[in-house]
Amino acid sequence: MNTDHSLKLTAFFRLTAVAVIILLSVMPLMAQPSGGPYGPVRQPWPVPQTGGRIFYVAPDAISEASGETVAALTTIESAI
Repeated sequence: MNTDHSLKLTAFFRLTAVAVIILLSVMPLMAQPSGGPYGPVRQPWPVPQTGGRIFYVAPDAISEASGETVAALTTIESAI
């Protein structure tokens, strides 16, 4: 049996395995996007100043409420 040839193959596979492990451990670092910010960004959503009336509504509010304040939410859903 030619041990010199088998040692060369073993060294090749060992080197290949080490290279694959290094590549797989570095890939997540390279896959991260650059820039940011990520995730939800806090933004103000002011109520527009209009000449008409604003009604505050929610899907689970009371349909008999006036909807003129946040405390008195109304709904646009009709109970059938």
